[in-house]
Amino acid sequence: MIVVAIIGLVVLVTVPGMTGLSRASVRRAANDIAVLLNESAIAAQSTGRVYRIVYSLESGEYWTESTSRFVMLESEESKRLEQRERTEAEKAEEDEIQSSFIIDAEINRRKRSLPVGVKFKSVLSEQDGNPLTKGRAYTHIFPQGQTEKGLILIVDNGDNIMSVRVIGLLGKAEVEGRELTAKEAMGYAQ
Repeated sequence: MIVVAIIGLVVLVTVPGMTGLSRASVRRAANDIAVLLNESAIAAQSTGRVYRIVYSLESGEYWTESTSRFVMLESEESKRLEQRERTEAEKAEEDEIQSSFIIDAEINRRKRSLPVGVKFKSVLSEQDGNPLTKGRAYTHIFPQGQTEKGLILIVDNGDNIMSVRVIGLLGKAEVEGRELTAKEAMGYAQ
């Protein structure tokens, strides 16, 4: 009976502390991503290259890539408005641009990983229009100081969530200690 009481006391003291550690891990991950976005924006302006942050949603890895090629983003909405099929040559050109991005060694020493127990809930960008939860997502950063608007949601296994809002015109990222909606982050509803 005494052993059960001691175990109960240890659990009672330990669990709240673990929740605080978990929230700190989520906050640290959100801050790391915001810093990476802000560093990439500075690098884009100083080098004249186009950068993008790559988020591997299932593995929890993220890193910076860059290219010296001109990049123009098309959203699903702009493609729909054009209402035309892209030619094979246009598709090949888009594939060539995508393959011209390489991991940027000046910003990344290696691919970064989210802490254990922390994962991407979703990534929303202007180009995709809908939150992605699988595969790879991107945030593009341009040499003129602008960044593709975005919202990166980071969660743990509990109820801790942080939002990284990417502000397009300002070319910077901010961390919010709650789940932002698409309207709050992007200026429009889903």
